[in-house]
Amino acid sequence: MSPELSTIQRNKERSAVLEAEVAEFLKRGGVIGTLKGFPVRPEPKRYGRMTAPKARPPEPHRRTKEAVRAAAPPPSTQNLPRGHVSDEVVAQIRHMAQTTTITDVRRKTGVSHHMLRKIAAEHRFEYKPFDPSPNLSCVKAERIDPVA
Repeated sequence: MSPELSTIQRNKERSAVLEAEVAEFLKRGGVIGTLKGFPVRPEPKRYGRMTAPKARPPEPHRRTKEAVRAAAPPPSTQNLPRGHVSDEVVAQIRHMAQTTTITDVRRKTGVSHHMLRKIAAEHRFEYKPFDPSPNLSCVKAERIDPVA
């Protein structure tokens, strides 16, 4: 609201016009109704566990022992001990051991270093030892100072 006289006089004119329109509306049989307004205060913000729990997917059912056994892969027909290597693989490793190092055999066959050592001890053969000399000659040549 403004305390200025001109604004008050202008508002009197507007209120007179509005009053005339309301009177005409009521003459025609109109009814002025009061609508429900907004709540006086907003709902308080919910904190902590005052909110409803979130919907979670149901827990998976525990499988019975029979279901676990049914889902397990069938047992192998051969009852070989753990870490057993076939005779063909041993023959291949023995042949490779004559010309290559244990590291190269491991890379080519995929058998672990530990298993290769066990196979060599069990079948009494040795791998070709690693010879660093071909690589050392190049390294030494680079390190030699020709000026000195």
